[in-house]
Parts: sequence; structure tokens; C-alpha cells
Amino acid sequence: MIILVKENISRFCETLTKFQRQQLPYAAMLAVNQTARLARQSLTRELPGIFSGKGPPTPFTRHAIGMTAARAASRSRGTASTAAVVYVKPIQAGYLGIEETGGARSRAPGEPILVPVDTKLNVYGNIPKDRLAFWRARPKLYFIGLFRGVYGVWKRIKAGKGVKVGHLKLLVAFRDHARYHPKFGFQEHVAASVKVNFMPALSAALARAMKNAIWR
Repeated sequence: MIILVKENISRFCETLTKFQRQQLPYAAMLAVNQTARLARQSLTRELPGIFSGKGPPTPFTRHAIGMTAARAASRSRGTASTAAVVYVKPIQAGYLGIEETGGARSRAPGEPILVPVDTKLNVYGNIPKDRLAFWRARPKLYFIGLFRGVYGVWKRIKAGKGVKVGHLKLLVAFRDHARYHPKFGFQEHVAASVKVNFMPALSAALARAMKNAIWR
């Protein structure tokens, strides 16, 4: 998603003196960066509420939002960059993308989608990464396969006190696909933040640019 602020800058420019317009490119760069920075901070604060689910998102997910700043031209960096970018970091985007658009996620070869049924989850509401290896290493206690039409991890419950006949208890179901409803709202959140913050940031940046220009 690309958000253009050229129209806002054009209208703002009509109210400026010639000297102020000379400082506008630098001020616009400062304002774009500040706006992107505020959007990143705001969205990062919102992530725990968006992805609370059965537990808070992991620290890795909470740090999913990145930013690349616009920059002025220089000898070392070459041409100027007039755009700031707020984005979801690549690895996190691999699993958060479907939370933005919704849809179905199919399992990768050899990587079943695990659906918790009756198993202990970690503080983030997820099955611990090493749990599947734990189950596979104990075939006498856990059965991984198809039973009663459900492919998953089953625990062998022995007959004993209160249990007359041994049976299997489903812990985790394996699925070939899972469906997701859109709930991230990344694009809407960034667009709303730009709408609220850009013009105040531009006014403040122009004042800063003017102050610096006087002493040059």
C-alpha cells in the first residue's frame, strides 16, 4: 500500500512565503519520517490487543513492524529517498499476511497444522515447538496417526482406578488447512495514523527547518 501526501503538501505550500518554500523539501522529509515513526509505534502498541487470542503474541510477533526512513541525498548515500516505509518484517509477514487478508492456509509438506484439543499450551497460547518431538520419542505413551476419523496425537490412557478400559485421548488434531478471518488491519491502521499525524508533523518540521536555516 502506498500513501501519497503530495496533495496535502501542495495545499500547504500555497500558504508559505518564498523562503519557507525553500525549506519545504527538508521539512517534508522530516515530517514523513516522523509520521512513519508514529505509525510504527502506534501499531506496535496495538499488536498485543489484536493478536491476544488464547494468550499474548510472542515477543517475536510484537516486534514485527519495521520502518525505513526517507533520507536526504549525500555523497556517501547517493540520491535522496523521498518515501518512508512502514512494513511487516519478512519472517513475521510469512504468517501475519493471512491475518491481514483472511483465507485458508495449507500445510507445508511434512509440517502439519497443529490444532490444540486437550494439551498444555505455553504462555503465548501456542503448542511448544519441541512438543511434537517429545510425543514422537515416546510411542508407548503417545500414538500419532488416524483414529476414529481424526489424524492427530493421541495419548494412551491405561485402564486403572476410575478407568475400566484403556483408551486413546486426543491431544492435538492435525489439519491439512486452516481458515482465517481478517483481523490485523495493518493498512487501515497506517492510513489512519498518516491522516492524523502528517500535517502537524509537517508544520513542526517546517518550523525546525526555518530555525536551522536562520543560523546557517
